[in-house]
Amino acid sequence: MILILAMASAISSGPVHAAQSSAGSGLSTATLARECDPALRAEQPLDAFPFCSGYLLGIIDGIVIARRDGAAPHFCPPEDGLTTAQLLPLFLGWTKDHPGMATQPARRSMRQALLAAYPCRAE
Repeated sequence: MILILAMASAISSGPVHAAQSSAGSGLSTATLARECDPALRAEQPLDAFPFCSGYLLGIIDGIVIARRDGAAPHFCPPEDGLTTAQLLPLFLGWTKDHPGMATQPARRSMRQALLAAYPCRAE
């Protein structure tokens, strides 16, 4: 049963998951940006695009878990956290400013966008 559900999930996930970056396995920056582009959403809410919304929520959850577990931060987002509404324009803006990163893994570009937007202050 689990195998059937996994296969159904893989099939229904469409071409987004098949797009790989040239810098190794994983989703490319350009593919994630295209999936999350508000122009393609035509005024629909972000949750109407479950792949994009899920990816962004995964990033946010990772930040929360790392903070809770006391990991040394590489970037310092607001103490009250981030929302998908904040993270989406941050990522899309960064990708537009760095077109040379289009073939790089989305996770690398997301990290760079967060580092640029939320540097940690020396105390």
